[in-house]
Amino acid sequence: METLGSGLLGGLAMDWEAMFALSIGFGTLVVVPLTTMLLAHQRRMAELISRRRADEGLVERVEHLEHAVLRLTDRVNDITLAIDDDTRARLQPPDTVET
Repeated sequence: METLGSGLLGGLAMDWEAMFALSIGFGTLVVVPLTTMLLAHQRRMAELISRRRADEGLVERVEHLEHAVLRLTDRVNDITLAIDDDTRARLQPPDTVET
């Protein structure tokens, strides 16, 4: 008569082969697609973060350029006004002094 323990151990030797085949099937059907999805998600998140950092840098550069354009516009206006004042002064007839 076989004892319960010896029957289980004898059955386990055959079950290891089945478990190995089942593990390969489970890995192929579940683990590989799950890993692929996780890696794709990680890649997308990294792209979003790098885009956000790049956008922040671009915003700073655009603001800097806007300030530079405003300063240059002010300088052009000042120079234009100075040229206009000088031109008016030259075109104005000389003061005639009566004696």
